[in-house]
Amino acid sequence: MSEDLRGMAYKIWQKCNDWKTKVEANGQVFDAQQRAEMASWSQIPQLFEPYAQLPDPDGPVKTIIDDLKGALTELSDGQLLPPNKANGEGETILPIGDLKHMNVTSLVDGWTGSAAQNFNTNFVVPFPAKVQSQFVAVYVMRSALQAYQSVWKNARHDVEEIAKKTLKALEHDCHFGFGGDAMAYTILGSVASVATVFAGGGVIGGVLLLEVIAGAAQVGAQAAGGDKPKVDISGSDPLYIVPKLRKALDDLKKYINEEQDKVYAVLSRDLAQLNAHRDQLVPRKPELAGANRGNIHGFMGNAN
Repeated sequence: MSEDLRGMAYKIWQKCNDWKTKVEANGQVFDAQQRAEMASWSQIPQLFEPYAQLPDPDGPVKTIIDDLKGALTELSDGQLLPPNKANGEGETILPIGDLKHMNVTSLVDGWTGSAAQNFNTNFVVPFPAKVQSQFVAVYVMRSALQAYQSVWKNARHDVEEIAKKTLKALEHDCHFGFGGDAMAYTILGSVASVATVFAGGGVIGGVLLLEVIAGAAQVGAQAAGGDKPKVDISGSDPLYIVPKLRKALDDLKKYINEEQDKVYAVLSRDLAQLNAHRDQLVPRKPELAGANRGNIHGFMGNAN
């Protein structure tokens, strides 16, 4: 995408210069403001450069998203996201089993002492809830990456459309009208609404519930619909068209920042929750881990 965008940016600049050369050869005289505007046209390729460097939504971030789906599969008990139900991205997660019925007490029959008692209280009993909390944490991190992926995908789509419509205006002898060819920014609303994930049921007591924000990754009529601001890049000549191009790119930058800020705000709150409630994610340290020769017998009790 980046090389195509850079090529279109250079072509826009070239067409603007061609127009300037043509009208000057015909005796056109420009005032100071117009000359200043034309002098700025050399910066057109640089206007597009930040967008040419947008992260590739199908690059490394997609690999991480795919890897995290594998992690979800390892943590799923089938309760939070049943295998017959798709999530907001249309995906299903195959569970590893129903952890609510995990029972290892028969494996330690005859083991007595405080270490045995606390192993059951602090590890066996809360284990299913801690696994669900870990599933939620991974799910939320993955959803945030999907949201960023959606923002970048829609931003790439929008900047390419802006470049195409600018070229179309310049190639129609600068008399390309608004008439139905205006575009809406698909970047707006590319991030879906925020909710508390899995609060509807199937949640074991003690699970850490977090906010989830997901990306609406589709680009097209649905993403471009509604009352989103329209981009009108038209005019009688480049002196009118290029300022509209500049504004369209500035607006796009603002919208990219707004959408990314939505994701960051939710992710920051979730990270604060994770840091404050580590006990709901990580099992307690076994008492035996602190034993020594002098006290290990008291911890161990008897084991048959």
